[in-house]
Amino acid sequence: MSALVISLALLLHAAPPIDPEALREQLDELVPARLQATGIPGVVVSVVQDDRVLLVGGWGWADLERGEAMDGERTVVRVASISKTFTATAIAQLEAEGRLSIDDPVNEHLPAVALPERFEPPVTLRHLLSHTAGIINNNVGRVSRTPPSDGLAAFLGETMPPQVRPPGRVVLYSNHGNALAGLVVEQVGGTLFAEHVERSLLEPLGMDHSSFELRPELEDALATGYVVDEHGRRVPYEYLYFRTVPASTLHTTAADMARFMIMHLEGGRFEGRTVLHPEAHRRMRRTQAVIHPALPSYHYAFLHGTTAGHRSRSHGGSVPAFLSRVVLLDEAGVGIFVAQNGLGPSLHAELVDAIVERFLPPAALRQVVAAGDGRPEDPEALVGRFDHASKHDTPAFTRGLARLLEPPLRVELDDEGFLRVDGERFVRTGDRVFERVREAKEPEVVVFVADADGVVRWVHRGASSAERMPWHRARWIEGGLLGAVLLVLGVGALGGRRRPRLVTLAARLALVGSVVPLLYAAWVDAGQEAYLRPLRFGMPGWLPVLRMAVPLGAGLGWVAAWRERGASHRLRVALLVAVAATALPLWELSWRPPEPGLVSVPSEAERE
Repeated sequence: MSALVISLALLLHAAPPIDPEALREQLDELVPARLQATGIPGVVVSVVQDDRVLLVGGWGWADLERGEAMDGERTVVRVASISKTFTATAIAQLEAEGRLSIDDPVNEHLPAVALPERFEPPVTLRHLLSHTAGIINNNVGRVSRTPPSDGLAAFLGETMPPQVRPPGRVVLYSNHGNALAGLVVEQVGGTLFAEHVERSLLEPLGMDHSSFELRPELEDALATGYVVDEHGRRVPYEYLYFRTVPASTLHTTAADMARFMIMHLEGGRFEGRTVLHPEAHRRMRRTQAVIHPALPSYHYAFLHGTTAGHRSRSHGGSVPAFLSRVVLLDEAGVGIFVAQNGLGPSLHAELVDAIVERFLPPAALRQVVAAGDGRPEDPEALVGRFDHASKHDTPAFTRGLARLLEPPLRVELDDEGFLRVDGERFVRTGDRVFERVREAKEPEVVVFVADADGVVRWVHRGASSAERMPWHRARWIEGGLLGAVLLVLGVGALGGRRRPRLVTLAARLALVGSVVPLLYAAWVDAGQEAYLRPLRFGMPGWLPVLRMAVPLGAGLGWVAAWRERGASHRLRVALLVAVAATALPLWELSWRPPEPGLVSVPSEAERE
């Protein structure tokens, strides 16, 4: 019986063999033209099918100044968030050894520190690896220009972003969350994360040119990343150190990535050696949605969805100045890896789609099968404005304004009674499940989820989430109040003979302390790619000091109001300025999440 099952599985798995020569011809024709059209310096590609390497190649330049060509065997590239799939694979290995379970509360494996538990149930490794732990993605201070001197535990102990939603409710992509899973690998494995992955994964696969650390021999072969300057020229970008090591810092080659893909396509085996236990491999491959089965979802760090209409597990990477993508098409036994050494057009994703569309059987256009007439059964429960869950990604002092400037997700009904999400029509295909009506191979699904009181609170679109806005968070209310506050402070700052000097000083302090930091943030980040924004390196020392001018101005405003309590006009002016100056820090506090960091766990001796 088992042999029959295996044979049937192999038949289902079978796909037409890809001709390596035809694959090489396709890329030799396509890639140079696309490099010239996009201005991307170079790319590396590897393609595997079953246990065979079909292609490893490079096109364009690894370094323009030195005239070094891209080489799929030798050129080292940074793959950024693809690192997360290696962390998840290390977790799966430890799980296969019986040393942990993906459903263990993460704090069970952190003896010295703990993630503050603000909600029930506790955060598990499954939540961390699927980005459903409710932990925000705060990037401030995650990047440095010099090698960090402290380890992963110390870094997360100080900077771990807080949990702002119960686990399992929303998708909040979190680099720190995956890094915390890497800290579990350290604690359970008994050695530093990079060393553990080297010993348990990279060495068994023969990935000799890969490491989570930039070793000297890898640095010599590392491609230069390029960005576009203000004059439109491609210029080299400096090497940056990412402190969320398990989530961000893998250096590798296209040839080494071919080995990793073969292992994941071949049941955890590579060249006759078991690297990942078959049961652990099955768990990684089998989709287990946390939010809803109709949605694409992260599982063991891979995004389970579709690529050019074919079911796939994939992950992308973005780091200055590299873009990359790895795709596993398990049913066809095909794996594709592409990396480019320049920010700009997503050539890496374009090449993946081109290979799939050329060599895999054509995927049919989606036929949306509506439930009933496709209209929502409870439309009034669904319509409204929803805040994107990722609103916490910006620095705290810019969060409120950034949210005001970001349009909410809009759910409305059109004239025919169909649901529209951000202007696009969706038809009902299940219980509060809707699919977009369009000619495409890729499904676009929206799912509405109610809270314990039966109120539809969350809407999930693809692998992202949004939460219903309370009435007082409407953009026009908050924007109007903020405008009124700044108007009062602006008028108060002008001064005048009938205006107390202390009131003028209070207004000027509050205005400078609130507006100047925002102008600075807008100025330093203007035109920058997300990963190049200076505030990711941390706050300049003068910024928190300057922002103290706001509460100082509020305090002076109340002092002025107390001093002018006998003069009606001057008192009204002082009160207006005092209230306006007080409103600014209160508004910011309303958007400020709990303090970052992990909490220390007392040792047994300390508990005694």
